[in-house]
Amino acid sequence: MLEGDGVSLTVDEEGLRFAWPGSGEGFAGRCAAILVRPHPEDGRLHMVFRCVPRGAPAEGHVLIRVVIGAERAPRVKEFVELCARRHGVGAVDVLLPGARIPGDDPEWDLSPVAPLTEALYASVLARSARRVG
Repeated sequence: MLEGDGVSLTVDEEGLRFAWPGSGEGFAGRCAAILVRPHPEDGRLHMVFRCVPRGAPAEGHVLIRVVIGAERAPRVKEFVELCARRHGVGAVDVLLPGARIPGDDPEWDLSPVAPLTEALYASVLARSARRVG
């Protein structure tokens, strides 16, 4: 189970379930794709699920966006891995806070990065790791 802002997510033998407490409504279906990105301003994780409702043709789908607090990043990763493993979600794209977008990713605006920028980035990460560790 994963708690988001105003929604609960569960994954079980039947599939992925979304429940909005107090509404009495829910959604269950086969998940075809999951995208996770941190919001650049507040760090909250935005999860987008592309699901095929039960009984719908394979080309029919529903997009559901869920917002999760950044402090739950490890749980988000576990949840996505469980969905992929249990239900064969083939299209999984997770970028958690602190992770870098690869240079060949279509979301990367300034590729390639200058060698001095890469050196600075590596130096800052090394110093930060020494302080934390």
